[in-house]
Amino acid sequence: MVWYGYLVAATPFGLTRGETATAILGIALVAGAVKAYRERRRQRAQKEARRYDFLIERERRGEIRDLRLQVDFTLQEAYTDAEGRRVRAIRYRADFTYYEGAQGRQVVEDVKSRPTRTREYAMKKKMLKDRFGIDITEV
Repeated sequence: MVWYGYLVAATPFGLTRGETATAILGIALVAGAVKAYRERRRQRAQKEARRYDFLIERERRGEIRDLRLQVDFTLQEAYTDAEGRRVRAIRYRADFTYYEGAQGRQVVEDVKSRPTRTREYAMKKKMLKDRFGIDITEV
């Protein structure tokens, strides 16, 4: 790859020299997982990237609106216990959130596979339902 080509291709997107080739190819192997790039955003997995493509198309057709990625929900605020120790907040990060339908119903989506359905995820799913009244749509 030519250095000048790197500057033109990578600099506007904040990519390092090594990431430029993978961004051009569209995928990168990182720690054994296949990463995907969509519109300068790195998705964690190919399945998540395909879902992003599908949701972007739905947004363009006007079926959904306000598509957001990696949205954090605070399930329990941080606090200091009786002994003065700081306890961190519990947060859930959704893969996608958007509004659909005429009423503008909020949808929270998480791309899941068998290994990612952990006990921690199940607990956070229940906490999100209890605190915000939001069901997670698993894809």
